[in-house]
Amino acid sequence: MTVSKAAAWIGFAAFFAVALPATAPRAQDSIERRLAAAHRYAMVADIPNLIDGMARQMAMNFPPGERPSFIAFMVGLDIVRLEVAIVDAMVNHFTSAELEALAGFYGTPLGKSILRKMPAYMGEVMPAINEIMIDRLEMYNK
Repeated sequence: MTVSKAAAWIGFAAFFAVALPATAPRAQDSIERRLAAAHRYAMVADIPNLIDGMARQMAMNFPPGERPSFIAFMVGLDIVRLEVAIVDAMVNHFTSAELEALAGFYGTPLGKSILRKMPAYMGEVMPAINEIMIDRLEMYNK
């Protein structure tokens, strides 16, 4: 066997040694499993409650007299449409195992505690993220 044939066989064997274990879990993955896991996540995450929390946090940027109407307006958004968008995006980016892990974690007491704190956390960090990104965009446009 020539050196080039030996190298080809080694490369072929190495490919299968690496590729087969990596593709084996995917064989158990399917769109149906991803959809089921993403729907489970959406139910565990309680998206309507997250939206309510985010709306209340965002309302803090308005004068006190305008806050109740702003919250009522924001919570009136199309939750079904939002959940469909969330589920579709999750199915496109995560495996069923990853989605099950998310749903499993957020279904635990610790995960639920994190979900309850997420709107306040996002309300605190988003203004800084926006400011930093805008500053950077302005630097790019100069």
